[in-house]
Amino acid sequence: METGDVFFKSTPAPEFLKEAWTQNALFLTNEYNELETNAIAIGETDFALGVDFLRKLEDKAKFPFLNGNLYVKKTNQLAFKPFTIHKIHDFKVGIFSVIRSDLNFPSELEAKDPLMAATDIVKTLKPQTDFIIAMTHLGYDLDVQLAQKVENIDFILGGHDGQTLPKPTKVGNTLVFQVGDQGKYMGVLTVSLQKGVHQFHTRQSVELGQLKVSQIDERLKEVREMKKGSMYGTDQSFKDNLDAQEQALLTEKFKLLEDVDLIQKQGSFYHHKVVALDEEQFNKGEAKTFSRVQAFKEKLKGVHEKQEKESTVTKAVQTNQNHTLEYGTYQTCVQCHQTQYDVWKVSKHATAMIPLYIRNQHKNPECVKCHSVGLQEPGGFTQVSNPFLKKDGTQEALETFLEKLVQTTEIPKDVKAEMEKNPKIKDAIQKKNIKGLMVELRELPAFDAWLRKRYIEAMEKSKWKKDFMGVQCENCHGARGLKDLAQKPVPHFSKSGLFSKKVSQSACLTCHTQAQDPTFDFHKDRNIKGEKSVIETEKTPFNCALGVF
Repeated sequence: METGDVFFKSTPAPEFLKEAWTQNALFLTNEYNELETNAIAIGETDFALGVDFLRKLEDKAKFPFLNGNLYVKKTNQLAFKPFTIHKIHDFKVGIFSVIRSDLNFPSELEAKDPLMAATDIVKTLKPQTDFIIAMTHLGYDLDVQLAQKVENIDFILGGHDGQTLPKPTKVGNTLVFQVGDQGKYMGVLTVSLQKGVHQFHTRQSVELGQLKVSQIDERLKEVREMKKGSMYGTDQSFKDNLDAQEQALLTEKFKLLEDVDLIQKQGSFYHHKVVALDEEQFNKGEAKTFSRVQAFKEKLKGVHEKQEKESTVTKAVQTNQNHTLEYGTYQTCVQCHQTQYDVWKVSKHATAMIPLYIRNQHKNPECVKCHSVGLQEPGGFTQVSNPFLKKDGTQEALETFLEKLVQTTEIPKDVKAEMEKNPKIKDAIQKKNIKGLMVELRELPAFDAWLRKRYIEAMEKSKWKKDFMGVQCENCHGARGLKDLAQKPVPHFSKSGLFSKKVSQSACLTCHTQAQDPTFDFHKDRNIKGEKSVIETEKTPFNCALGVF
C-alpha cells in the first residue's frame, strides 16, 4: 500500500518534464500491478499532470485509487472510490483513505473535512469488516487527531509530511505508523489477528513482562532471605518494612502475570519495522524488477536527451527598457560581490551537484533543476549533460568535470580514516569512481568536506564563462545578466527599477518544498554561511532573505 504522492514530486509538472513524468507514472503503475498492490491513497502531487491523466493511470491499475473526501464540484460526487474491502484468509479488512483539505487541488475538485468523511466511512465499514486500516495523506498531527476522534480504526498508515516513526504511536486502541517519503524507507507490518480483538501488542511486550516477573522473583528471594535473619524477629520496624516490601512485590508480580496472560489469550500481535531501501540492504533487489527498472532508466535517458536542444543557452528575455536579461551565473556576480562569493563557494549550495553525483542522478533534469541555476528558464541553459560554457563559446561535459573529483593520490588522513571504516568508500576511491556510490554524505563529514573542497578548486581553475551548476545567487535573486541592445553588460544596480534585493519566501520554497525538505524553516534557514570546516571565518557577510549586505 502507498499513502499518496506516489507518481510525482511536485505539482504542477514543469513543461520540460511532462513527457518524462508521463513515462515514469506509467512505468510505476505497471510495477505496482506486478507487486499485486492492494491500494494507493491519493496525494496532492499525484495531480501534477491533471485529473484526466490520473484517471488514465487508474484505468491501467489493477488496484484502486482511494480517497473519501475529494469531490467533483460540478456533480458533488466523490472523485474516487472511498474504500475497498480485502478478504485475507478468514478476515475482512477494510481500507480507506482521506486527504487534508488545505492543499492545492485541481480547480474542478474540492476537499471536504477529512475527519468527518472518515467518521462516515468507518460507520459504513464497521458492520462489514473485521479490521479497519486508514491510509491517510494528512500528516502526523492530523493522524493523531483522527485516532482520537474516530473510533474503530485499527491502524493508520500515514503520509504527506515525510515523518519517520521508528515505532508506532498508540492512541487508544489505534496504532499510527509513518515511514517517511521519497521511497527512502518501507514499513513492514506483520499482524497476527483474532476476530473481535482490537488490542494490539508486540511479542516484545510479553517478553518484557516476563522479564519483569523474573526480576521481581529475584527481589522476592532477597527479601525472604532477609526475613530469615535475627533482626526480623527482634526489630518490629524492620519486620514491618520487609513484610510490606514482600506484599508490594507479590502484588506487582500477580498484576504482571495477569496482563501477560490476558495479552497471550486475547491480544492480537503485530511486528513492525522500518526498512531503509538502500543498495546495501537489498543489493539489486528482485532480479526481474531490477532488470525492468534499469531498462526504463535507459528509456528515460532517451526522453531527456531528445528534449535537450542544440544550444546550451536559451533565448534571453527582452525587458521593457530595451535590454536583454539572461543568467550571468556566479562569474558575473563575483565581479562586484567578492565577499559574498567567498562565503557562497564554501557553502553546500555551491557544491550541490555532489550529492546528485553520489546517487547517479546528476543528469536527471528533475533533480538538477533544484541543484543548478536557470535550467529550462529564459536566458538559462537546457543541456544538463553540458552545463559549462567556455569563453570560446564551446561547452564542457558535466561527466568529465565530476570525474576529476577523485583523480588524485593525495588523500587527507581524516578521509583515510573514514575509508578504513567504510570499505565501500575505500573501494570507490581506489577505483577513482564515486558515481552512484549511494552513501549518506552527512554521515561521512571528512569525505564530504574533501569532495566539496576539491570541487571548488577544480571549478575555480576551469575559468568558464558561465557555470550553471550549484545553487547560486540568481536562484534567489533572479537572473542578473543584463545587457544593452549592443549586447554589452549593464550593471544591474544601475537599473534598480527592474530588480529587488529582497528575496521572497517563495524563492526558497520552489525547491525547499514540504515533500523535499519537510524540516525547512524560512526564518531560521535563510542565512547563507560558510562551512567552518573549510574556511576559518566567523563572518556571515549577508543575509539573502533580508537583503542585508
